[in-house]
Amino acid sequence: MTLPAEHPTMQAAADLLREAGYVASPRLLEGVEVPLLVAESPYALGVLVAGERRTDVQETVDAAQVALANWSSRDDASSRRWDLYVVVLLRHWPETPAEGAAIEQAEANTELARKIVRSHVVGDDDLRRALRPLLPLVPVGRVAMPDVSVALEERLRVHGIEPQLATSAVAGFLQSGAVRL
Repeated sequence: MTLPAEHPTMQAAADLLREAGYVASPRLLEGVEVPLLVAESPYALGVLVAGERRTDVQETVDAAQVALANWSSRDDASSRRWDLYVVVLLRHWPETPAEGAAIEQAEANTELARKIVRSHVVGDDDLRRALRPLLPLVPVGRVAMPDVSVALEERLRVHGIEPQLATSAVAGFLQSGAVRL
């Protein structure tokens, strides 16, 4: 069974997408029996489908991608009609290798729309990771960059170099560009 657009997971997804600049709202698409969460930006158009397992939502996913492709080609002359997404959020991991293969096959099939299928979406962090392909890139700040000299010293220690020697070797390398042990 497909989760309704009013479900807390779908509401949280809508909030994340709105923060990223999307207009996100429930919409009844032609050929789909339930309203789905539709996310629009100047660059992309997507529909979100959520459920417990892939088999629970497969019919909705199939109908949603057809409806989205028809709607975008008829009503949208912009280039975003080439960036159509059907995002599928599943609460459970695949139970069998065959189910996992079916998910991979669905994602590989970009006919009509790109499918993004994410399993085990149960919390806010999972939801953010699941929606990452639609979210803008976040610049990495200088603080987040690792200190290369510290990382190199740690790596040398892992390979059996004594701490003082590792520190000396890295300091020498940073000064002269050569490593002397």
